[in-house]
Amino acid sequence: MKEIGLKRGIVKLSDYQEGWISLYKSEHRKLKSALNDLVSEIQHIGSTYVPGLCAKPIIDIMIGVKTLENYVELIDILKIIGYEFRECASEPDRKFFLKRNNDVSTHHLHIVEIDTEEWTKHIIFRNYLIDHKETADKYGCLKLELARKFPEDRNNYIVAKSKFINMIIDEAKKEGL
Repeated sequence: MKEIGLKRGIVKLSDYQEGWISLYKSEHRKLKSALNDLVSEIQHIGSTYVPGLCAKPIIDIMIGVKTLENYVELIDILKIIGYEFRECASEPDRKFFLKRNNDVSTHHLHIVEIDTEEWTKHIIFRNYLIDHKETADKYGCLKLELARKFPEDRNNYIVAKSKFINMIIDEAKKEGL
C-alpha cells in the first residue's frame, strides 16, 4: 500500500487502496480508547471508504457527540494521540482536527452533533456512492478533473465539488436513504 498523507493545500488523488480501511480501523481503536464515553459514534467517511473510488490519501473520520458545547474538553485528549485542533477550519456545526506526520496531513477528524443534518449528509453521501457505482465513477471523474485544475488549491477543489455532492445528497434523500 502507498503511504497516506498530503502536504497542506495540495490536491493529489490516489487510486483506491484496500489498506485505507485497515488504517481507519486502527485509528478508530485509538480514538475509541482515548475518548471512550465522550462520543456517541465514530464513522469512516469520505472517498477512502468507497471501494474503487480515487481519493486524496487522507483518512476522513467523523465523530458524533451529543452536543458540540463541550468540544473543548476533547482538544487535550485528542492532542495526546496526535491531533491538532484547527479553529480556522472549524464551523459552528463542525469542529475540525487534523493529524500529521511531519508536515503531511494523514487524518482529518470532524466532530459534529450526532443525528443532525451535518452528521446525516456525510453518511448519506458515502452510502449512496457505495450503493451507486455509476455515480461514484462520475464523482471520481469529476475529482480527477478538478485535481488537474486545482493541484495546489484544495479550497477551490472542495468548493468545485460541492454542487455535485449536494445534488447527490438531495437525490439520496428523495430515495429515502
